[in-house]
Amino acid sequence: MALIDLTLPLEQDNPFSREKPNLAGLGHLGTHLDVIKIPPPEVESFISPGRLVDVNGIWGRPLEPGDLDGLDAAAPGEFLILNTGWLAAKYPEPEYFGEHPELSDAALEALLAARPGFIGIDAPGLGRGKRHQQLDSRAASERVFIVENLVNTHRLGPEPFTVYCFPLHLADSTGLPVRVLAEL
Repeated sequence: MALIDLTLPLEQDNPFSREKPNLAGLGHLGTHLDVIKIPPPEVESFISPGRLVDVNGIWGRPLEPGDLDGLDAAAPGEFLILNTGWLAAKYPEPEYFGEHPELSDAALEALLAARPGFIGIDAPGLGRGKRHQQLDSRAASERVFIVENLVNTHRLGPEPFTVYCFPLHLADSTGLPVRVLAEL
């Protein structure tokens, strides 16, 4: 058994703390779970089977359903983790936040059709700008939670693993900081 920490460490001087210094912004610091108009996940879902969706290096265009290799084998309730390679290559540079890979609407629908409990990504979101909230809202409408800014996703592979995702309990926040571990 090996545990891999997928949580972005927070340091005193980091891009997240400069951009969101208030308590409301605390929910979106580092690795976090977006909660949009739905209650946080049930405690039972904090431990789930995980599946890597390796889309490493597909940058400069939206991810499409054909890029999502292995998705057809996903089981309902799994934690789907997108490895784009973006965080490892670009964090904490300013371009990390504005030029990251994003999903097309069709790619998000393909992910949602797999009925995951969570979708994680090693980038600041599934979409850029206004599309960020649009894609999060679409996922939330299916009660799928998005976890952003994962690290070490490249260490996961096609073999089965278990994901432990523990959100901080913050009332009235649209984001919850999480500690995410993968057990291989």
